[in-house]
Amino acid sequence: MLYWYLTGSRRFALVEASYRKELTRPESRHTIDLLAAVAQNQRINLGCFCEDPTKCHRTLLADVLAEAGAPMGEGPKK
Repeated sequence: MLYWYLTGSRRFALVEASYRKELTRPESRHTIDLLAAVAQNQRINLGCFCEDPTKCHRTLLADVLAEAGAPMGEGPKK
């Protein structure tokens, strides 16, 4: 999916839609909910090698984690 975007054969909007759909699968939701819960007490870091964060799966994942309640960018809640 991301490979298609990086090789120029797919627009990022299609990659985003596909990735977000993938993240709604039960096993993905379980992992997202687990990470959001961990982030309440411990900082989690997301990283990759994409140069443009506005067209990066890491940014999409951060958005989904924030929607699930993870305190993104501010560290764990005390």
